[in-house]
Amino acid sequence: MPWPPAPIGLLLLSHAVAWLPPGLLPHEWLLWSALLTLPLIMMRLALLRYGESSVSGLVLKTGIVFHTVLLLLATALNPYLAIYAFVGYFDARRWFDGGWTVAVVVATSVLSAFGQAGGLAGLWSGPWVVLVLTLVNLVISQTILRLEQARETEVGRRERVAEELAAAHRGNLRLHRQLLDQARETGVSLERARLSREIHDTVAQGLVAVIRQLQAIPDTELGGVARQRLELAEASAHTCLDEARRAVVALAPRQLQSQGLSDAVREELELWSKRTGLKSELVVDGSPGPAAEHDHVVLRVVQESLSNVARHAGDCQVTVSLSWPPEMVMVDVYDDGVGFDHDRLVKAPDSQRHGLAGMAARVAEVAGQWSVESRLGEGCTVSAVVPR
Repeated sequence: MPWPPAPIGLLLLSHAVAWLPPGLLPHEWLLWSALLTLPLIMMRLALLRYGESSVSGLVLKTGIVFHTVLLLLATALNPYLAIYAFVGYFDARRWFDGGWTVAVVVATSVLSAFGQAGGLAGLWSGPWVVLVLTLVNLVISQTILRLEQARETEVGRRERVAEELAAAHRGNLRLHRQLLDQARETGVSLERARLSREIHDTVAQGLVAVIRQLQAIPDTELGGVARQRLELAEASAHTCLDEARRAVVALAPRQLQSQGLSDAVREELELWSKRTGLKSELVVDGSPGPAAEHDHVVLRVVQESLSNVARHAGDCQVTVSLSWPPEMVMVDVYDDGVGFDHDRLVKAPDSQRHGLAGMAARVAEVAGQWSVESRLGEGCTVSAVVPR
């Protein structure tokens, strides 16, 4: 029953209906029926007190047999107990399964029909009435129970759908936060790279030009004091150039701040594989030596290439090769994915090749060389060579 104390209320109601009209049933019968139903009330109170989970299956089965016998005897004396007998349908679904459920439902239908026919008097006067009422009760009870079961099934389905939607919403929130974090990190990285390029292309290059001009002044044209001042100016320019180069290195991607290029690329590949589920491999040829000025450009080429692979290459494997020819850093990013028509892409609008154009421009800014090779169904290779 939806409300646990309801069976006790129905039991009391059954007795009240029989007692209220004076002389409806002999008082002796009503007293004996009340005595027989006292154990039923105690059983219901025990279930409320200790809970159904603490009662074993054997105790429940024994109790339902005892309950049915007592209720049959009480209903013979007080037919209005058929009002209470109705709760047997809910007990059957609540406590039992299989054959026991059928047995309890049939027993409840018989008890209800017995009371509806008038108890013992009705049974003696028209036993067929009890049989007909039993069949009617079975049909009605099964219809109600099936409707209730269908409702519970629908409620359970809706709860599962709600849980799935809530889980999807939580997943979307996590993804949204990740995208915001990635966008923020990308924005910071792009700004740092822009500042790095600005310092390199303006301040650093300007200081190099100043130093060369100072070094080009012949010694014969200057006196001793002028030469000393010239050397001081040249030393100051060298100091400023060193500071500018340190600033360029400090503004490099965060991956390069605490590790070398090969380790940064390896970390990027591992994170990318976890995020996409695709396999990746790093091949290192030669010794990287000390950090190079343009390592951040190589890392950006790898990052953009991996991003393109995740978006366009399909199910594939990626191999990144790093090598260090004299005074150069070389990187190749190869995937065995679906590839693309290179000639067609060259003629496509800028919006469709923004990533490739960005890589090419980034490499060109440091006087490097960049290329991409691909054919439909044969994967793609992005190559870049930048000066150290």
